[in-house]
Amino acid sequence: MIARLKFLIPSLFLSLLEKAKERLSRSPMAQRIAANFSWLFLENIILMAVGLLVSIRVARYLGPEQFGMLSYALAFVALFRVISTLGLEEILTRDLVKMPEKTGEILGSALVLRLSAASLTVLLVSVAVAWMKRDVPLMRDLVIITSFAEIANAAMVFRRWFDAHLEAKYNVVASNAALLAVAALKLYLVFVHAPIMSFVWANTLQVVVNAILVISFFARRHYGTVIITASKRMAATLIGDSWPRIPAGIALAVRDQLGAVLIGDMIGAADLGQYSMATRFYGLVAFIPGIVCSSLAPSLTVAKQAGEREYMAKLSRMYRVLIVSFLAILPGVLFMSFWGIRWLCGVEYAQAGHLLFLMTFRMLLLFLGQGRMWFSVNDNLFRYGMRVTFILLPVDIILNYFMIRFWGVVGGIAAATLSYFLLMFVIDAIFKEGRPNLHAILIAGKSCWPNKYLKRQ
Repeated sequence: MIARLKFLIPSLFLSLLEKAKERLSRSPMAQRIAANFSWLFLENIILMAVGLLVSIRVARYLGPEQFGMLSYALAFVALFRVISTLGLEEILTRDLVKMPEKTGEILGSALVLRLSAASLTVLLVSVAVAWMKRDVPLMRDLVIITSFAEIANAAMVFRRWFDAHLEAKYNVVASNAALLAVAALKLYLVFVHAPIMSFVWANTLQVVVNAILVISFFARRHYGTVIITASKRMAATLIGDSWPRIPAGIALAVRDQLGAVLIGDMIGAADLGQYSMATRFYGLVAFIPGIVCSSLAPSLTVAKQAGEREYMAKLSRMYRVLIVSFLAILPGVLFMSFWGIRWLCGVEYAQAGHLLFLMTFRMLLLFLGQGRMWFSVNDNLFRYGMRVTFILLPVDIILNYFMIRFWGVVGGIAAATLSYFLLMFVIDAIFKEGRPNLHAILIAGKSCWPNKYLKRQ
């Protein structure tokens, strides 16, 4: 079977790559999408590379305890981020494509909503951490300062205009300029032996600089042509679409952290360390489906307006691109699983490589899941998504508890994979709202399968 896969995967990938080259050569829109994808890919590569190197240097300077406090502050605020964002991100991209004549009203209304939600988030975070960490004033201050970044993050609504118009290069320049400037600042803080509070302010400053640059780029592109206004009607429309994503987002945040928490509580810190190392390398490719879908989403929204037949064809094409993207990174993932992690992290982390290999199928489902999210956005299935999330949440808890109890870390990976499978192929088959998406996935999978190759075998 392994020998068969060794020839099957390259054959499948190369045949799909030839089709992609042919399409790029005769489609200006495909070329724009490819260029947008390249900018987004560059952004994430630089963010990960520079962020990882600087984080290692800061972690060595602060030591495990203080670096843990810094990480705790970021994680604590992240639990409340879904309130700050209001689930508006993909909805804004969709609406800016559908209603370009209302750009100013959409962005202005979204900005007011995000600023209000961010202020509420800072208040909730402050109250929560003051109650939970009343005996640890330093931790309380770290969390509160970290939460201030959510106010600056409200300006990220302007990033969505660039996403909607396939001009990701402006977002990339802004985010990387902010990252490099603050990375240099952090290295200087290490050099002068600055206290931990300085690094928290540096994290917040990075978000502020990024926001200022994005607003500046937008203003230069639209000076005198787009008037930013807010209206109750548009704000109500945006909230009406996005509010089901808030409880669903909270449930998903709990679900994503459940496996790690149970592994730490039920098995021990050593196994959790192996699992965490595997998930860190897993995260190195987890951004790819997001940037693929961000580049293809505007054309998908246009196709939705043109008609259901064209829309389903575009959706199937998106899934084909996601499958090709997964196949493109698969050799690298397998290399890291069997040799890379052992070489980079030492023999003591050999188990993490095995765990990363077990996460491979879950990775494919993650790629397909990004396409499913954009299907939900374009079909306005947010209430359906909320219903599905709360159906799966107790199932996730039961699966994780018993599978981790009997099979350890492997059980945790299996539970997460099974949960994704239930969402993508079982839940969507049961409910009529999700069947068109499942149909698009099956069409894409069938078109990607190398039938001629298999017949030769």
